Amino acid sequence: MAAELTNITVEYDCPIRASLKDGRLVTILAAFALVLPQILTMFVETVLLAYAQVIMDAPHKPFACARCGNDQKFIWKTQHGKPTKILTVYQWVILRQLQIQCSVCRHKFYLTRPLLGMEPHERIPKEVYRKLGLVGALASYRVGAKIVSTFGWTLDKMTIWK
Repeated sequence: MAAELTNITVEYDCPIRASLKDGRLVTILAAFALVLPQILTMFVETVLLAYAQVIMDAPHKPFACARCGNDQKFIWKTQHGKPTKILTVYQWVILRQLQIQCSVCRHKFYLTRPLLGMEPHERIPKEVYRKLGLVGALASYRVGAKIVSTFGWTLDKMTIWK
């Protein structure tokens, strides 16, 4: 579904506040690692909402209702629904789900994962599985946890092992 929607421009304002005790690069990077999940979450939500709005404004949607087959008439149920947790190559992010409702049969469903190219209830995308699998295959699970922590990931060693 996301392949058809490649020509949008998203303007993003990022309010960042960080307290730093000194100006060393190590301190700056540590502060950035702390704000990265917030920045990434806000950015992903902004992009998803922009794509979803383009889809909702189009006369024919790139998806259909699973119950009745309608691909034209949908309404927003919520643009800031239940939180869902997804692992990116940078961090875990908690996104608010986008939910729409079929105007014909009133069936509700989430649009967030289909926009991201993920299956329903999937928490770790296939690309991230491959990268974690490579780390897990080349190193023990404790060493793998150390490796990913150098990139700012806060993953449990068992996540890599699984």
